[in-house]
Order: sequence, then C-alpha cells, then structure tokens
Amino acid sequence: GLIEKQELEVLLSVLGLDTQEENLDSLFEVLDTDKDGFISFEEFVDFVFSTGDKDFLSDADLEKVRQLSTRGFKEEKREKEGQSR
Repeated sequence: GLIEKQELEVLLSVLGLDTQEENLDSLFEVLDTDKDGFISFEEFVDFVFSTGDKDFLSDADLEKVRQLSTRGFKEEKREKEGQSR
C-alpha cells in the first residue's frame, strides 16, 4: 500500500515517535524518494534498513505496523481522536 502524509503521522504516533509538523514534513520529503506524494512500502522499508540500526524497529513495533496496516490508518486515527476527547 501507499502511505499519505496524514497516515505517516498516525504511524509515527503508534510507534511513539515525533509527530511535530515540521519534522513530519521533513521526514515525508526524505521518505518519498520518487516524489509521487506517497510513501510506498519499498520506500519505507528502504528507510528502515538505511538507518544502520538493526533495532530501529523492535519486533513489537513491527507488529504494531502490521496491525495498523491490517486495520487501516483512518480507523486508528479515529480511535486516537476519540480517546483525546
């Protein structure tokens, strides 16, 4: 699948990573290597492995990503918004 900028924010939030707007914009620019406005699975995986840190994403983090991709980003965002009210 493809990840839009708003979905990247949800993904980072689920992983407990920084979601500040200026950092999100910069990260999206770096990850979207073909500049099509989306982050492909390949672009995301290339980034994860390019960090050189084999522990960049733990097994638990990878499971969160898998669950998120199964449930969908929009559902996760709705749940988080509901919890903050």
